[in-house]
Amino acid sequence: NAWTGGGDAVIVTRQRTEGVRRRFSLFVAPLAGGVPRALGPTRYDRYGATLSPEGGRLAFVSIETGRAEVFVAPADASDPRQASVGAGTSPVWARDGRALFSRNGDAVMSVAVGAGLRPSLAPPRLLFRGRFEEPARPDWPRNYDVAPDGRFLMISPDSLPGPTPLTLVVNWRELLTRTR
Repeated sequence: NAWTGGGDAVIVTRQRTEGVRRRFSLFVAPLAGGVPRALGPTRYDRYGATLSPEGGRLAFVSIETGRAEVFVAPADASDPRQASVGAGTSPVWARDGRALFSRNGDAVMSVAVGAGLRPSLAPPRLLFRGRFEEPARPDWPRNYDVAPDGRFLMISPDSLPGPTPLTLVVNWRELLTRTR
């Protein structure tokens, strides 16, 4: 899901099966080898992690409220606080770390984020709506990004070129002689 601040480890989503249910947990995996370490408790599904630009805060999706919501916590995932309301997926930090963007169905939301490891979180506000592609699975990383100037790169199914109709006329010379 993300590189750690020092670039010496990655944050990954681990999937395990419990009966017929898939469970998702966040882990830090050191690139030099060693045992991956769990980020926070694993009793709740957590996935889709992204580190803030300065590396001190972590945003991720958790199911601890009973539905997918975006949470913000220190980089070790301790003491998470809910940033989305009514559902949230695919968190993306603004390049300056002062805002966190997320998806809620066809809505793209923004939450203003204060400074520090336990920052203040403003209520989410709607930025825009549209038909945009969602990741195919909840544990896959987000499929949109935000440029440093605040512009969004989104994948729209309507913008993908579709097949162009082709009309094939067989025996066209015979059709010409019939129309004379």
